[in-house]
Amino acid sequence: MRRARLVWFSAAALGFVSVAIPLQLEREWITIGWALEALAVTLLWRRLDHPGLKYFALALIASVTVRLVGNEAVLGYYPRPAWRIVNWLLYTYGLPAAAFVAASSILAASELPRLRAWERITIYQRRIRGWRPRPGSRPSSSSSSGSTLRSRTGSPTVRRCG
Repeated sequence: MRRARLVWFSAAALGFVSVAIPLQLEREWITIGWALEALAVTLLWRRLDHPGLKYFALALIASVTVRLVGNEAVLGYYPRPAWRIVNWLLYTYGLPAAAFVAASSILAASELPRLRAWERITIYQRRIRGWRPRPGSRPSSSSSSGSTLRSRTGSPTVRRCG
């Protein structure tokens, strides 16, 4: 009961932080703030182990991805600087990418061994349009052998390592 109250209080506080970020920051800093908040929520999830926190972090990650990929105005925030690589684009895309990698490693270390049935279906048995698993192979969470995915032409295209 105490942990549930702590999770609800944390979720409410994080919700207010999510709303405050766009009010206080502008342009690319909103995206960076939400990416760092997603990492913080993932760390909180690891500590409190409540699925709502994990899904809130994934929603933040999705919103950051939409802002970076779907927002064409991101590239027009500032004029192009003379330096091609070390400029505002590096931290606008680099910091969220680093936060995503860190959140992914936290989630993978804790969550993959204990997938729920519907999550296992979503991850392992969902077919992406145009792709199908090799005939005779069955993905499972306990298998560590790689499987080859084949395109519609039948030629091997992607190899999953692991």
